[in-house]
Amino acid sequence: MQRMAEEGKICRIIVKDLSRFGREQVEAGRLTQIVYPFLGITFISIQENVNSTTGDGMEMLPFYNIFNEWYAAQTSNSIGIL
Repeated sequence: MQRMAEEGKICRIIVKDLSRFGREQVEAGRLTQIVYPFLGITFISIQENVNSTTGDGMEMLPFYNIFNEWYAAQTSNSIGIL
């Protein structure tokens, strides 16, 4: 998908929720706040009501990404204990 985005074959990326997009907050933030706007790609996350074109939810995006990274790490730690 990323290659297609860079080749200009994608104009919109829609995800169910941000946890399905990425769990590493730095990379997810780089893509959604720097790369995709530069490429003219609209990013939409349905669950968090994020839309990069309208600006809806963009101020909360870093916090969602941090929480998703934390949750994935905690789940991994819990599974390792079992």
